[in-house]
Parts: sequence; structure tokens; C-alpha cells
Amino acid sequence: MDRPKQKLARWVTPALHLLASAALLLTTPACNLGKDSSRRGSKRAKTNRPKWPAPTLTWDTKYAVKLKLASKSSKNRKDPFAKSECKFSLLRDHKTKKAAVEVHCHRLPASLKIRFEGKDYARTQTYTSEFATYRFHHDIDKRLGGLALKALEEPNNVKLAIPLDFTFNFTGYKPLTVKPPALWVSSDLYKSWVGRSVRFASNEKPDDGKMSAVLVHKGFTGHKLVGQGTTFSDLDWIVHYTDVDTERTRSCGGYQGLGTIKLHLKDAAVTIYNRRTGEIVKEHTIKKLRASCPKSVWVSRKNANRNRISYVPMRDVARWVKTQLRRHKSS
Repeated sequence: MDRPKQKLARWVTPALHLLASAALLLTTPACNLGKDSSRRGSKRAKTNRPKWPAPTLTWDTKYAVKLKLASKSSKNRKDPFAKSECKFSLLRDHKTKKAAVEVHCHRLPASLKIRFEGKDYARTQTYTSEFATYRFHHDIDKRLGGLALKALEEPNNVKLAIPLDFTFNFTGYKPLTVKPPALWVSSDLYKSWVGRSVRFASNEKPDDGKMSAVLVHKGFTGHKLVGQGTTFSDLDWIVHYTDVDTERTRSCGGYQGLGTIKLHLKDAAVTIYNRRTGEIVKEHTIKKLRASCPKSVWVSRKNANRNRISYVPMRDVARWVKTQLRRHKSS
């Protein structure tokens, strides 16, 4: 074949293929085209559906108040709700010194929106990291008035119901709203009473003459009850005390691996506050003048520390406060 014919065949063959395909489209019924497009649309709709079943919310209150999220496929490692949970606590915010409801969530799906709704607050948070903590200040004083004062010495046995609702909004799922059960009161919460007026009711009864106080240490979590009161409403004084450094020391010897150790004696600075007004009733320093040598001391292999601290025992502070209660009652 000569060159002019070859050039002609090179242009004619593609043109014939285009004409054949156009004729095929013209002969295809319009109903078939509609079916194909609907099929494609249905496939797209299926891809928008959630890949995993909706989570179920269950409460675990054995050791702490935890909300666990899991779906039917939670055993699958790829499940976004596997091992997801939120822990609820009632404690003291160290920045504001007020009571707060703390919600600590971890291992939740990314970009999850959580709606917090309560009597005094409403807020929406977007969960963007693996771990997140949210705090909501809540006045619980008026909820404590009828509780027994013995709860101050056993804070782990005190529970309070908080008017708080949570709504979890997962993308592609219906919102899930839950109400947490009663929360344990942290022993650290009572430190928020120091130096302020605490009212357990808007119309509190006047003092009945049964004086009572609670001892709150700056660092320790344990508290001591002194007096004759039975409920929180009978509480008259908030006694706060801290440790004060002194130059008094005592040497103790005969310890294996250490030899001689030095005891540094610390005083106790005590301040009595009127619970109802927050005013200072009295300030006093209990001196640590004597200290007995410990029968044994703990020794670390890496750090053989020969300095030890001797504090004023809480029972000594309680004895002094009890004397002040007696004098105040008789005056």
C-alpha cells in the first residue's frame, strides 16, 4: 500500500469507531440509563452509612464512676468505640478553689461533639485528642447540709447526685443522652471551705449550742472531726493548719546503714474560721518542742538521706481545738 492510502486509513479507522459507538448510544432505551444511574446512587448512599454499629453506654461504679462505650463489634481492634470511656469525679479545682465536676475522657473517636447540660451551665465541646478533661464548677454546699458529720472522716463513702446531663453526638449516629449516677465526694473538696462563708441552706437554723469543728490540713487528705454535732449543718468552725519550719533539731543514732540521723522539728500554724461568715476566730501556733527518735527508718539504696521531719500530730491539734470549743461555749 502506498503512502497516500496509509494516511487515509489512519484517519478513517478512528472515525468509524466513533460513529459505531454513537449509534449504540442512540439505540439504548432511556429506562436502562435511569436504572444504571439509580444503581450508582444507591452505592453512594451505602458508603455514607456508619461502618460500625451504634455504641451502647454502660456505667461502672465499682471503684469509680465510669461511663464505658462499646458496640457489638468492640472486640475488633479497628472499632472506634473499643476501650472508650469517661470517668466522672467531684473534686476541688486548684485554680478557682471551688467545687467542680471533672469529666476525663480517653480513647473516644476523633472529632466527637459532647454536649454538657446542667442547671447552671451548658457547653458543647469537640473531642479532638486521645485524652481530654473537662471541668464544670458546681455549688454543692447546699446538698451537704443533711449528711452526717462522720462522712468528713470517711469521704470515700459520701456520694452526691449532680444535676448534669451528657449528650454524645457521633457523626452518622443518633445523639445519646445519659445522666451520671451519684458521684463520690473527694476528700480534697473540703479544703475549698477554708476562708470563705459556707452555707448549707439559704435559711439555716441558728446555732444550737453544740459546738463542732473539722480539722483540715493543707497537705494531708485526712480530716478530723471535733465536737458534738451530728450533721453538716451543725458545723461551726473550719480549722485549717499548716506546717512551719523551725531551727530546732534532734540527733538520733544507732540505725543500721545510716548511723545517726537528724530530726527537723516543725510547728503547726492553726487558724480557726467561722464556717457561716468565713471570718477568722483565732490564730495560734502549736510548737513542736520535743520529738522521740523513731524505732526504725526507711533507707533507699540510691539515696541514704539522714534528715527526717517530725510534725505536730493531728491529735495534738484536735486537743487544742477541743479546748477552744469548750471555752467558746462557756463564754
